Amino acid sequence: HAARSGTIVGDIGAGSPSIPGRDDGTVGVEEATFAGAADSVVVPYGHTSILVRERTVREVLAFLRDRRFSGDPAGG
Repeated sequence: HAARSGTIVGDIGAGSPSIPGRDDGTVGVEEATFAGAADSVVVPYGHTSILVRERTVREVLAFLRDRRFSGDPAGG
């Protein structure tokens, strides 16, 4: 259900020359969100490291608790 879903988007700038615009090295920032998502947050991490970053974990916990991301660089 889209209203219960959120997106955490990595953004390392122009990480991949084959992806137009900003990206996480694998996926473009504009491609990483979807219509109907309850919330979205952009974090400064690459595609392969986003899963293991403390801020990502804090954002997931904030979303599960509050149904929105904190958006705080401290992630909580």
